Amino acid sequence: MGEDRLKSLELTNDQLSQTLKESSIELIKSDAKKLKIKHRVPNIHEAFEILKSQFTYIEAAGGLIVNQKNQVLMINRLDVWDLPKGKIERGETPAKAAQREVSEECGIPYPWIIKDLPSTYHIYKQSSKWYLKKTYWFLMRGDAGWSLIPQKEEGIMDIKWMNELEVKDIIGRTYPAIGDILKFHNKTKEQAKK
Repeated sequence: MGEDRLKSLELTNDQLSQTLKESSIELIKSDAKKLKIKHRVPNIHEAFEILKSQFTYIEAAGGLIVNQKNQVLMINRLDVWDLPKGKIERGETPAKAAQREVSEECGIPYPWIIKDLPSTYHIYKQSSKWYLKKTYWFLMRGDAGWSLIPQKEEGIMDIKWMNELEVKDIIGRTYPAIGDILKFHNKTKEQAKK
């Protein structure tokens, strides 16, 4: 949806916690007026709430879909390989939102949820407004036989089942948070083999 990639920051939960722990005092010292932080915050939760209050906060959900051939379903949105995701609608759970968004963006039936994955955060600017987006991720099971229909009105131009080598190849050429989810999945697959 036209997210300005040059003015974007993407973090996993762990990275956000570490960044806040390491930089909250620096933020307070260097950007007190900009972030409206007047004093040192006593804990990470309060620091996050103060940070969150400086943005329009939205929540989204998406899926890392794997088929019976162990391929990952990737979408190409705005010339960047990505995972299907979107905003959570009022009254919707993150899991249902993830299934709906995957279905809408890829033109497929609702995939089966296998398990939760780590959530990610990213900050972006759109139409002179700054957003902080939390995305809930789910590992899902798909079917290699599904017909894939890209949701072009959402800027999705291509959908492809990618094998492990193709996924590794695009990790450095996608958004950092998407790369983190793909790496996490690869790591847990490797650990399961042991």
